[in-house]
Amino acid sequence: MASGYSLSDFEIRLIKAMRTYTRMNLQQILAYFTRPGRDINHRLIAQIAAGHWRSDLSPASVAEMASFLRAMAQTAFPDADTFQRPPQSGGPPFRLHLDWWPVGQGLFASGAIERTASKPLTWIYDCGTSSSQSLVKDAIAQFANRQKAVLGAEVIQLAVLSHFDKDHISGFVDLIGSLPIRTLLLPYVAAWRRILFALDQGVAADDPLFAFFVDPASYLRGVPDADIGEIVFVQSGGPDDIAAPDDGPEAPEDPDGPEPTRELAEPKLKYETSWPPQDAQDDPILQVEENTSVRFLRPGARILAPFYWEFLPYNDAEFAPKATPQFLAEITPLISQLKGDDAKKRKAALASLKKKYEEVFDTPEERNLISLFLYSGPVGRRARLFPLWQSHPTGLDSATSAFSQMHTGDGTLDEDRYPAFATFYARSQRLERATVFQVMHHGAESNWHPGIAAKLSPSTSIFSSNPAHKKYKHPHAPVLRDFWPHFPIQIDKENGFHLVGFVAR
Repeated sequence: MASGYSLSDFEIRLIKAMRTYTRMNLQQILAYFTRPGRDINHRLIAQIAAGHWRSDLSPASVAEMASFLRAMAQTAFPDADTFQRPPQSGGPPFRLHLDWWPVGQGLFASGAIERTASKPLTWIYDCGTSSSQSLVKDAIAQFANRQKAVLGAEVIQLAVLSHFDKDHISGFVDLIGSLPIRTLLLPYVAAWRRILFALDQGVAADDPLFAFFVDPASYLRGVPDADIGEIVFVQSGGPDDIAAPDDGPEAPEDPDGPEPTRELAEPKLKYETSWPPQDAQDDPILQVEENTSVRFLRPGARILAPFYWEFLPYNDAEFAPKATPQFLAEITPLISQLKGDDAKKRKAALASLKKKYEEVFDTPEERNLISLFLYSGPVGRRARLFPLWQSHPTGLDSATSAFSQMHTGDGTLDEDRYPAFATFYARSQRLERATVFQVMHHGAESNWHPGIAAKLSPSTSIFSSNPAHKKYKHPHAPVLRDFWPHFPIQIDKENGFHLVGFVAR
């Protein structure tokens, strides 16, 4: 680190980049490099910015500058030199950002990848809270500001909603009004089950949110200022479905980055589609002409980014033993009435549906077992993470090769449901590499079984909840004790978790 009056070469390059690529004045730039015991004045910053001092050094790249600014927003006086590329053994590196935002009893996580050869790849997983809605609004504002001002990202390539509980979707309308979304990933749940979720949460027929459960695709695309490119549904997994292999295709890399005059390309996600499942034939999501961009992911397929990164979802939604053909025949016309304009008929249809549901389904546990799991990480096993900055201690060592993420939403991994989950992700040792693990359902004991932490063996376990919540009191003590050896991190109303690192091959 530079001391006294001196600046490192990389800090000089950062100053030039900040003057070239931002609207910061000299005072604002100076603030990033002054600290106790270091005497730097406006004159030196001005000479560097004007090219009169160390003219042999070119400005840092936008990606290098953005990561420096991001780290400075989260901790004081980072060593600027740590943002230089680590030694490489393979292709050019990219910079990984992982964020879990403080929303209390809920979940809002995001990730981003910066490369010199393309615009950033960004994604989010869930966006909601059952704590104060101001928490998720503040988190969205911080997320959007960093996307635009720090990463230079203009879109969200992939947005994922794990399920339809309010504490996971309550902020999503605000989010989609802030940035365009290229691909929205949702678990496919038959229309009759979506209505059941709405009833369980007490959503009235005249509540605007009720339209989300009837037809989530039309509802979200109709949100003011929403810009959603395509909506992709993930079907429930079957016993014969296995995850796609994690080898190629891998896009060719540009080791020197783009030429100065070349416009950066936007990453394009690739995935395989399939025909809608049988229980979607009368679903409202397929009956509206403007929903031509609604697609279904092939079971077991992954979503591939064009530079060694993949997303692999798993929809654990098989539990529907009492949906007999007679039951479906009785409720299908009632569901169709819920899309009509007559408020009185909608209310009557909902009352009839509620009565039929209560006759068939006895307990909430029997009604609502669903959550979309999402694995994300580098393709193959050669990539290594060089952590630059972490807001909490983790088990991720320097140059670790296991740093993929597993989001579970409110999924259940009890002793009965864990084997199917493990079988699906076992291919190519993805579970062994998913060492950043979001603990299911905020750490609820009912979604866990003893010893699962040892089976998964994560380097870091994330609990996103409000421990002071009078009703839920998540995480529950047995779950926390189980994950205690695996660097548990509590995300609550005040504390988030943030990580920045290089990924190199």
